[in-house]
Amino acid sequence: AVVIDNSTVVSGSSDRTVRIWDRNSGACVKVLEGHTNCVMGVAMGGSTVVSGSLDKTVRIWDLTTGAEICRFTNDSGIYAVAKLKDIVVGGDTTGRVHMFELKNY
Repeated sequence: AVVIDNSTVVSGSSDRTVRIWDRNSGACVKVLEGHTNCVMGVAMGGSTVVSGSLDKTVRIWDLTTGAEICRFTNDSGIYAVAKLKDIVVGGDTTGRVHMFELKNY
């Protein structure tokens, strides 16, 4: 999984990490750890990164510090994530879509 903006690339991997890359230098600047299975989806918006994993969680991370801000747990693995303002959407392995409002957390 990968997403890009003007200065940053975010990737999710089968090694269960989310990595933040400097787009210009190509250097990995942060490794976000916490998922216990493959990271299948990543998204960025504002100062946050969203990741979805087969470990059945959607996690919200602070892009600057790398700290986990909050976590949503599902009953099946997450294949894809998207973020628009304070709304996070995750698609799971059963075909369902889940929406979370970050302002509630």
